Amino acid sequence: MTRLLMQFSPSFLSLPVAALTALKARDIEFVGGVYCGTGRFHDWLVNQPECAGRPILHPDREELEWAARPLDREELARIRDCYGDDAL
Repeated sequence: MTRLLMQFSPSFLSLPVAALTALKARDIEFVGGVYCGTGRFHDWLVNQPECAGRPILHPDREELEWAARPLDREELARIRDCYGDDAL
């Protein structure tokens, strides 16, 4: 079985949800996803039966801005020291 982590977009929100049934028929398991858009649509998404019980990350603007910055090796070392490799 193949496992799938899906990125959801506000523009095509219902299309990937509808595709999950077809993917399951091809022995592809949906294990979670990432959604970048408004909270209202994130709430809709996580309440769809096809998505039930699977984590769907909804990063906020600050997280997206932080992730877009170039990697600071010293900051990464500080985070690893603070939380440990298992958390990362």
